Amino acid sequence: MNWVISDFQFISEKEIPIHHDEDFFTLSNQEFNEVINSKTQFIWVVISGFPQDEEIIIDEKNFPFAEGNDSIWENENFKIPNSTIEIIAFDSSYTIIKFKDKNLFNNFKKYFDEAIELENFNS
Repeated sequence: MNWVISDFQFISEKEIPIHHDEDFFTLSNQEFNEVINSKTQFIWVVISGFPQDEEIIIDEKNFPFAEGNDSIWENENFKIPNSTIEIIAFDSSYTIIKFKDKNLFNNFKKYFDEAIELENFNS
């Protein structure tokens, strides 16, 4: 997959392929793995995943953000509409993960049985 990381605030002990000089980054799978394997702590972030053959279209005037955005709590509302997975770290308090592929969700749920669906969390 390819990835877009936006609206981020993080702590990292090593250099990673994102920094605070830009509002968002488009990363290859290899670059994304560097971030994941760096033990970086995201305080705020929107991470959107795309199949490698999918075009990534970002409206730079309206890029994905978490803070102050109530629509992140809506399961069907993806910040970049053609992404297939979305991971949102919300003030280090919550992590929201959205899947368009039900099989990915079911596999995720096998490993994280404490995960609850947004519809259940919101009610």
